[in-house]
Amino acid sequence: RLDLALSDSDLGPFLRLAGIDALLAWQPHGSGRVQMSGPAAEFANAVGEATFDALRLHGKNATWESRGPVELAWRGRTATLRQVRLHSRDGEFDVRGTVVGGDQVDVQIQADFPLAMLPSHLPFLHPVGGMGVADVRVQGSLDAPNLHGTLEVKDGEATLAGIAAPLEHVHTTIQFEGERAIVPS
Repeated sequence: RLDLALSDSDLGPFLRLAGIDALLAWQPHGSGRVQMSGPAAEFANAVGEATFDALRLHGKNATWESRGPVELAWRGRTATLRQVRLHSRDGEFDVRGTVVGGDQVDVQIQADFPLAMLPSHLPFLHPVGGMGVADVRVQGSLDAPNLHGTLEVKDGEATLAGIAAPLEHVHTTIQFEGERAIVPS
């Protein structure tokens, strides 16, 4: 059994043990309590839960901090995000759901965020400005997720490969339906 109290501690070692490498680039630090149980020889398959009174992620030119407690539980390589609310000077995220093996997800995201944070899976399009308001369920692999929900783009700006002038002042709502994205106008 492990019962650990943390104060502004680097959470990288715990994420590595859990196999959740996606958050390591964000240099996570937290204050709170972590409880785990299970055979020491099978530490990566432990059962546990954590409540962080304070959680901070820093990366990609932004710092995100928790708003309220962050609660999560795990059994082996399946983590359940019970309550994760983050905010920065640029926006807010509210995430709930499950992560399996660090790559498979089923999470609900409600967010107000800078569009430049979006990873570009389209090699010809790169968002560089504006804000997004999302209410999206993300399922499947993080490399090729299925999305269901909406993304409202406010005063968006993006560059297109091979075109010198950027797209500017983009206002639209994108409807996601699995592998399809519908842009009505």
